[in-house]
Amino acid sequence: MTTPTTLAYVICSYPRSGSNYLCELLASTGTLGRPQDWFNGAGIRLREDADYPLEPHAQLQQLLLRGGTGNGVHGMKMFCASFDRIAGLDWPSALPQLHWIHLERQDLLGQAISDVRSTQTGQYRSTAPVQADPRFDHRAICDSLARTARDAGRWKLFFARNGLVPLQLNYEDVAARPQAAVDAVARFIGLEGAHPIHPQRVTLDVQRDALSDEWRRRFLAREKDVSRLEPLPAAATLWARRQFSRLAQLARPKG
Repeated sequence: MTTPTTLAYVICSYPRSGSNYLCELLASTGTLGRPQDWFNGAGIRLREDADYPLEPHAQLQQLLLRGGTGNGVHGMKMFCASFDRIAGLDWPSALPQLHWIHLERQDLLGQAISDVRSTQTGQYRSTAPVQADPRFDHRAICDSLARTARDAGRWKLFFARNGLVPLQLNYEDVAARPQAAVDAVARFIGLEGAHPIHPQRVTLDVQRDALSDEWRRRFLAREKDVSRLEPLPAAATLWARRQFSRLAQLARPKG
């Protein structure tokens, strides 16, 4: 039976940003929904439900059916890739009083290293088995950094274009003060009272280790150069050239 939705929230985030951990913390309270990426059908099939639907409308029904707690709070998380998969589906209309949360990781290089390792090993969660040995891949780390920077720009453009002011969280603060992060979410969506974390329901651990530190040193040994700025994408380069041209015209002496 579907729990009537009284309010909802979506965590807008990125791979390897601690979003699974935040979702576990929130779900453990029993009052802040059961957030996960309900539109990542392949991932849910792999982890927990081999029969989970792949069709977006059916996935939305799963969110409404399984993503809520008894008080009517529904939660979900979403990456840009998930948003792209359901383009054209008006899912926000099904979620009244929808609140937006933006979860980032300050250590983008650590995030990229984690992304490459998890892709290689198949261990996307600390509770999953390692399926292959990791190997340092400089190019893959560069690509992951670029994807995260691009997706960060997409989310920020999305918020600005829609006049949204999301609750800003970062992984480092969530990891250091988990209850404070949960309390911030509760206040943001308008819930009063205490919403304590139940640690026995939180299963995920930090996966960063000495190998992560070694990869960081190897990457910086090749890439560190404060005299170089990353080039703009083609579209942004064209915009910048137009802006410089316009400023140059304005700066020309008149008469």
